Amino acid sequence: MLLRPGNAGSNTFTDHKEVLAAALRQVPARFRGKILVRVDGVGASHDLIGHLLSLSSPRKTMLFTCGWTIMDADEDAIRQVPAAAWSPGTAQDGSAEDDKDVAEITGLMSRAGNWPGGLRWIARRVKPSRRHLRNLTDYEKATGWKYSITCTNIPDSGIAGVPGSHHPQYIDTVHREHAVVETAGVRAAKAMGLRNLPSIISSYPPPVFDVHDATAIRRVARGERGYLAPSITQMTGGFGARAACGDAVGCGVMDGSGR
Repeated sequence: MLLRPGNAGSNTFTDHKEVLAAALRQVPARFRGKILVRVDGVGASHDLIGHLLSLSSPRKTMLFTCGWTIMDADEDAIRQVPAAAWSPGTAQDGSAEDDKDVAEITGLMSRAGNWPGGLRWIARRVKPSRRHLRNLTDYEKATGWKYSITCTNIPDSGIAGVPGSHHPQYIDTVHREHAVVETAGVRAAKAMGLRNLPSIISSYPPPVFDVHDATAIRRVARGERGYLAPSITQMTGGFGARAACGDAVGCGVMDGSGR
C-alpha cells in the first residue's frame, strides 16, 4: 500500500511511473513479455504515454489503453465521422449495446501530430443519463450524445493471437472493463476501513496502491495463454493501481472475449 498526501497532484508523472513500475513487478517475470496496461484519463500525458511506448522492445510487447480529455479539436474530429461509420458498441458478454456506438477517429484527429506515431483514438457515444446532463458540452447538447475517447497503441493488425482485437469495438470494450477497478476495488477497500485513514485536505481517504493477484496468477499458472493486464485508476487526490488482478477488480488474462 502506497500512501500519498491528500493534496498530491493527480497528473504527477513521477508518481505514475512509480506505481506503474510497482504494478509490473507483480507480474511473474516469465509473463512480462506481453502486457496490457489500462489507464484512465489522468494518464493521458505526453510523459506517461511516451514512457509506456518506451517499454516495448523486440522481446517485450507493452500495449495500453488510456482515457482521454476531450478538447474542442477532438470534438471537431468526432463531428467529421460519417453516420455510417458508427458501429454498435459491444458489452462485456459480446452482445450489441443499444444507444451506444463506437468509431475510430485516428485519421481525423488534428492533435495527432503532437503525439508519438503509432497511436489510435477510438470514440464512443452514449445517450446521456440524468447525472450527465449538467456537464454536457454545447456540441453534446446539440447532438444528444455524450462522447468519450480512448487512446491506444494496439495496432491496426490487433493483438497477436487474439482474433478481432483490431476492431474499435474490442478496444472500447477492453478499456471500459477497467472501470471495475474502482467499483470493486476502491469501494471495497473503503468499506474495509480505508476511509478511516487521515487525509491532509479532506475527509476522503488518501490515494492507495494495492495489489490483488490471486485469480489471474492462478489462471496463468494453469497455462492459459494471454495478456496480463495491470491497471492504474484515478482516486481522490491521486491514484491507485492493480497488477496481476483477478477479473473482479478489473484485470485478468486477455483473450478473444475481451476479458
